[in-house]
Amino acid sequence: MNLMARLAAALALTLAASGAHAANVLVVLSGENHLDLKDGKVLSTGFYLNELLQPVKLLLDAGHEVTFATPQGRAPTADASSVTPAYFGNDSAQLQVHKDLLEKLALTSQTASPVLSLARVEQQGYAHFDAVYLRRSGSTPATR
Repeated sequence: MNLMARLAAALALTLAASGAHAANVLVVLSGENHLDLKDGKVLSTGFYLNELLQPVKLLLDAGHEVTFATPQGRAPTADASSVTPAYFGNDSAQLQVHKDLLEKLALTSQTASPVLSLARVEQQGYAHFDAVYLRRSGSTPATR
């Protein structure tokens, strides 16, 4: 289990121990799907499937509600290079479990994504959330 998954597990356990109710966790990630490079090239990017969905799965399995947000409310994109068994301990079944979860959540759907903008999160009020999980990819800007 990678560091981010262990941190999410610790968060889930902490939230579970702090009360009998399920927590609402705000998951913030980038909505960018590319980087414009100085040489004029474009680098396709997005979130790593394992880095986002392993912690999210732990939270959901612990009974917590998860709300997703990107700065502009755009559906995020999975980095295609991360959709491989290599990021799931070379376990194709675990990759499929997480791909199925991604599909069920409709997170990357351009028409059905439940992702909120940070402005909408602010309108709802931060008190609505019990915890925040910030998932910033190493290569995607978190500002857009």
